[in-house]
Amino acid sequence: MVKHGAIARIGEGDVFIEVWPSESPEHIDDALTLTLAVDGDVHDEIGRYPSFQAARDAAQQYVDERDGELPGAC
Repeated sequence: MVKHGAIARIGEGDVFIEVWPSESPEHIDDALTLTLAVDGDVHDEIGRYPSFQAARDAAQQYVDERDGELPGAC
């Protein structure tokens, strides 16, 4: 699979939560991968999800659990 760009990117400066099509899906519900990128590099794979809605909900929960701040943001 070739990645042409993130489906969604949320963040400020050089810190983003990104949703990508999953590479090497582990099962049929593994369609999208949610990652935290810092300075263009993947810092953390948050999880894999079956739909954009599920990935969006997980991203919101990830940010909410950190009081609205993304790790690595200055």
